[in-house]
Amino acid sequence: MARKEGIYFYRDWIAPFEMLSDSERGRLVLAMMKYAMEGEQPPQFEGSAKMAAMFLFPQLDRSMICRENGKKGAEVTNAEYKAASPCEPKKKEREEIAEKKEIREREDRFEEFWGEYPKKTGKAEARQNFSKIAPDDRLFQRMMDAVKAQKRTRQWQSEGGRFIPAPALWLSRGQWEDEVCEAPPESEKKGSFDTDDFFNDALRRSYGDELYEQIFGAG
Repeated sequence: MARKEGIYFYRDWIAPFEMLSDSERGRLVLAMMKYAMEGEQPPQFEGSAKMAAMFLFPQLDRSMICRENGKKGAEVTNAEYKAASPCEPKKKEREEIAEKKEIREREDRFEEFWGEYPKKTGKAEARQNFSKIAPDDRLFQRMMDAVKAQKRTRQWQSEGGRFIPAPALWLSRGQWEDEVCEAPPESEKKGSFDTDDFFNDALRRSYGDELYEQIFGAG
């Protein structure tokens, strides 16, 4: 592609330039001028400047192709655009970065789930099932709330957690959808009632408080 003596700046370039500091903006404009007029490849930018460059340089390429061929932007073929763009390889890099970020976030979520789940068996299978679900933020929060609620149930607390399903099974069954019955308060967990209190209450009702306390005392 023949290099030009100047470049056009377009209205929709204002937004990416506004993200930058004065020094970043100056470096980016200089790099664009050298690329358009001298064919010098752009440097490796960082942070906001990198994001702006990923948008601006492909736009600059399109503009240069249109000027050279006398075409409108809509008529520039994908082959011409991709062949000319120095930023096209970075598209794959961005996709790889996004994929790695997604995998890392999913692994972090799984570890949080694993830390909360009370039965630590079959971690590899549980991780596999968790990855199949690939919960977003909303679903993941729902799953965590369900685990916390189910941990308080009588079923999960009885016999040392014997009836807690394996985490992989819990995930494959979608048991975060289960309805939860809360465990009764500690005061209601007694296996039998206090007979002394029962009979004392019965006598107090029969005699009345005053006569009861005269006979049996106020204890």
